[in-house]
Amino acid sequence: MEALEKWMEQNKKLCVITGIFGLLVSPFLWPFFVAILFQSLSMMVPVLLAWILIKQPWAETEKKEADDIPKGGAQKDWEPVDSGKKERESADNRKHGQESTDGEKKGQKSESNGEKKGATPDDADCLAILWYQNEGRERILRIRNRLEKEGRRGFSVSRDGICTIRQETGFQRVGVLRGYPGKHILSAESELRKDGYLIRQSGDYVWISWKKGGAGHAL
Repeated sequence: MEALEKWMEQNKKLCVITGIFGLLVSPFLWPFFVAILFQSLSMMVPVLLAWILIKQPWAETEKKEADDIPKGGAQKDWEPVDSGKKERESADNRKHGQESTDGEKKGQKSESNGEKKGATPDDADCLAILWYQNEGRERILRIRNRLEKEGRRGFSVSRDGICTIRQETGFQRVGVLRGYPGKHILSAESELRKDGYLIRQSGDYVWISWKKGGAGHAL
C-alpha cells in the first residue's frame, strides 16, 4: 500500500492526465461497452430459458431410478417376481372368461329353444283356423267372385299371401291375403270344404279351387 502511494506521488501528473483523458473519451466508449453487455445477455438468456423450461431427460431418468429403489434402501426387502404365479393367474383368468362365454351361449341357446317350443304346431293351426273364420273367408270370397266373372275356378296362394292365376304370358296377381298363415292354412281345410272350396299344396304354393255352380259360405 505504501509502495502504491509512493508511486502515485511520483507519477501524480501522469494520473491526472490519464483521468482527464478517460473523462473526455468515456462518453464515446460507453455505447461500445453497453453493446457488448447487451450482446452477452442476449446470448445467455435463451440458453438459460432452454435449460429451465425444456425437459431434461437425464433428470427424469435419475428420478425414475430413484423411485424404483425401495425406501428401506435394502436389496433384500424386494419381493421376488414369481413368473410362474403370473402365468397361472393369467391362465385362470382366461379359463374363467371362457366359462362365462360358454355359459352365456348356452343360456341364449336354451332361451331360443324355449321360444321355439312355445310356438307349437297346434297353436299355429288354431291361429290359421281363426284367421280364416275372422277375415280369410271374406277375402277369399271376394277374389272368387271376381274370378268367376272371368270364368275361372281357382287361384294359387304363395307363402306371403299373394294370390295369382296362370296366364299365357305368365302369372297375374289377383289379390293379397293379409295375415295369411302360410302352410298352416291346410289345418283349416275342413272350414274351406264347408264353403265349397278344394285346397291342395304344391311346393311353396297352395291351390284353392271350387266347382262350377258351388255355393259359397254366406257372409
